[in-house]
Amino acid sequence: MGSSGLASRAGSEATESAGQPTPAEAGEQPTKTASRFEQLKAGSGHLREPLQSELSNELRSFSEPAVQILKFHGSYQQDNRDHRRKGEEKDWQLMLRLRSPGGRIPVPLYLALDDLADRFGNGTLRATTRQAFQLHGVPKADLREVIGTIVCAMGSTLSACGDINRNVMAPAAPFSGAGYPAARRLADRAARGELDPASIDEELFAAELFTAGDADPDLLIRTSGEQRISNFLLWQLAYAELHITEVLWPDFDTEALLAALLDYQGRQRRFGGVQSGVQNGVETTP
Repeated sequence: MGSSGLASRAGSEATESAGQPTPAEAGEQPTKTASRFEQLKAGSGHLREPLQSELSNELRSFSEPAVQILKFHGSYQQDNRDHRRKGEEKDWQLMLRLRSPGGRIPVPLYLALDDLADRFGNGTLRATTRQAFQLHGVPKADLREVIGTIVCAMGSTLSACGDINRNVMAPAAPFSGAGYPAARRLADRAARGELDPASIDEELFAAELFTAGDADPDLLIRTSGEQRISNFLLWQLAYAELHITEVLWPDFDTEALLAALLDYQGRQRRFGGVQSGVQNGVETTP
């Protein structure tokens, strides 16, 4: 096609498009380009490649693309700094982190980890602030057996590193009071896929407490002049009014109760708001 033909076609297309809204004018959102890591995941065959292929070769380390996929299986590739020598190949090894909902490790899994640390790792089993154990010093050639042993012992490393989803966090201390059991139950449900962690709100948490279905207290009476609540109903007392009296509990009688109620009647319940009135020239409401 000659230059006159191109000009004629361009003029025709311009005429046809005249008056048509652009995608931005039509309110269409521009297509977001996936990040390099998202593209890598999409082409990995459900996080298999190139890990599956590279686990079969004799190289002591993974390639850069494999290292990125490796993170989603709970592992980072590192080198032993103590063995670094100028001009020599690095001593490559792997760190492996478990996914441990609520920070709890069954006995068979712990025994398996302890054995793996000695047989394939550097002899250490590290407890982390992510409420999980980490194995260090695992050679690439032994990674398949180490992860397989963890899975057979009812453990998992999936999503423990480098992805949006990490551990399902909950208090690891085995306390039986306050909100600890409720938090552990919610963590277990989330770990089993029964509950989206993002859906856990005040109402859902309160439904797991032993006071579920009961109204929160409006008034707490503290005897003996103690200026603390001693870890008692911490969640439920968030907006309660506190009445502190010097009267000892054995001496707390009808008169002391009446004094507490009269004190309560004089309070202005604000539930976290500010006092009604005018502050800095602005009218406020509770």
